[in-house]
Amino acid sequence: MNINNNPLNVKQGSDPWKGSTGADNRGHAIFADPADGIRAGCRILQQKWNNGKRTLLAIILEWAPVNDTQGGLPGYPANDPADYAAYVALRAGIGMNDPLPYLADDAALYARIMRAMANFETGEKCPWSFIIRGMAMWFDDFWKP
Repeated sequence: MNINNNPLNVKQGSDPWKGSTGADNRGHAIFADPADGIRAGCRILQQKWNNGKRTLLAIILEWAPVNDTQGGLPGYPANDPADYAAYVALRAGIGMNDPLPYLADDAALYARIMRAMANFETGEKCPWSFIIRGMAMWFDDFWKP
């Protein structure tokens, strides 16, 4: 897994993520365990859904905006949200403009989405164990029926 234990390249905000130990020089959170990064990613996905971003493309347009570079690195190519969304959609088995259900209503779909996003972000296969543990941590911490 990537050096920051952050398979989704989640940015660190002013209120540090649970499980984070700091941030790198590009503003990405550093987590103690990759599952902590998945938990943060679930939180972000649910917030975006709650704010009306209900397709992969709508979410990824904000997650990896075209006005940022790949990896947030100076001199790197600009993000291509449509390419990113198409990659995730193919692996998740949905269309990039298909309406997404509420995360808690289809955890299996979101597990596929999270894994595809992690694979796209890091260029590595993210183990299912990180995805499942991170999602379980999110359900335990943030989701209240």
